[in-house]
Amino acid sequence: MDLKIGISTCPNDIYIFNALITKKVPLNFNLKFDFFDIEELNKKCINYDYDIIKISANLFKKVKDKYFILDSGSALGFNCGPLLISKYYNTFDDLENKLIALPGENTTANRLFDIFMKKPVKKTFFRFDKIIPAILNDEVAAGVIIHEGRFIYHKYNLIKIADLGELWERNFKMPIPLGIIVAKKELSNKILNEIDLAIKKSLEYTKNKDYNLIKKFAQEMDDATIKNHIKLYVNKFSYSLGETGREAILKFLNLNDEKIFWRGEKNVSK
Repeated sequence: MDLKIGISTCPNDIYIFNALITKKVPLNFNLKFDFFDIEELNKKCINYDYDIIKISANLFKKVKDKYFILDSGSALGFNCGPLLISKYYNTFDDLENKLIALPGENTTANRLFDIFMKKPVKKTFFRFDKIIPAILNDEVAAGVIIHEGRFIYHKYNLIKIADLGELWERNFKMPIPLGIIVAKKELSNKILNEIDLAIKKSLEYTKNKDYNLIKKFAQEMDDATIKNHIKLYVNKFSYSLGETGREAILKFLNLNDEKIFWRGEKNVSK
């Protein structure tokens, strides 16, 4: 049996799924991988195109009737949130009525910006790696950057107005849910359990391995940026959400239904 899985080309996703991409972890089914930008993944999830898929945590409310959140593979953490940056401006108030670039309507970055931006603004959506160039070219007044952007923006003398993840942590005392791995509810409990355990096994396998596969997908990143990216986004919550991770997701989504999570072996009944 073939199952379609969609993830991003970001170092943390390739690191987490390395042993599954390279088939080092044996499975009772075949995973067919496709790789997309996070907002493309969000759109494909809405279209119900993939059996397992990485999405922005912010999107989940729209697809919660069709997908479970898996316990492993997600990107949550502290000090790893999106950054609001600009070429000229220093504060949220400076951005009133100005055009702001964001990495996608369904992204966690967009929701965090809405939570903390109290002034009216105009929005435009760019692929995540096009936001810094848009700021530098004066196409927008400011932008919210994710992924490796937070490691390189200072090279262009851009101003950090706010760390949106830091604001979240300060206000709610929880890790920020960035990306999550979801799987179709129609999959059998046995398959869901095997997928969840396989991601954990892949993480264990990848520890201390070389970054050759990651470099293949991240050709424009230097080794230091790749290592910093992985260090920031791959952590204990990637291995298991745990109670803290689940509470953070529920808080972020303003939900109280624990049934949205796949809870592992306890659920195996068919």
